[in-house]
Amino acid sequence: MAKDKKDKEKEAEEKQKLKELKEKEARRRKRMIAAKKKIDAIVKTPFKILFNASILIAIISFIFFYFWMENELIMTIVYVFFVFTSVYLGVGITLAIYYYFMSEEKIKELNQRLEEEQRKREEEEKLRQKQEMEELEAIEREMLERRRANTPIENNTISAEPLPNQNQSEDDYLEQLFKEEFSKNQN
Repeated sequence: MAKDKKDKEKEAEEKQKLKELKEKEARRRKRMIAAKKKIDAIVKTPFKILFNASILIAIISFIFFYFWMENELIMTIVYVFFVFTSVYLGVGITLAIYYYFMSEEKIKELNQRLEEEQRKREEEEKLRQKQEMEELEAIEREMLERRRANTPIENNTISAEPLPNQNQSEDDYLEQLFKEEFSKNQN
């Protein structure tokens, strides 16, 4: 009996979870459909407006050529076709060029922002590294001070090596240092 109750409770919980998942999936699908409709509307609106404007201009030109200029019906239809096509293609190409240059400009702005963010990150990284180095140097100084404080004075003395004479050239001094190091290494 206890197992049956627990099993029923688990099944009820699982059903509830599945129901919630299905609801979430349905809401996500609705949002996706709404987003697609918005995107389609944004993309198709300029073309619809262009097409409708071209049709309007074609109708006006039909009225002008047929009634005002009193051309034949076939010639008027040919003229209206050329007017419609030239307006539709001309304005369409102009809009395409305009949107192309606008997109290039937006891409440049985006790249500039990305470069600025990259520079800021690099500067922050350099600043962080500099702070870490300063902290490490401070820790090293503390450790050195503690060692000096803990070691006797005799061990702290630095061996006094003769400084180069002012008359002695740098090459001679370097040779002397190399000889000293060589002799230390041999011993």
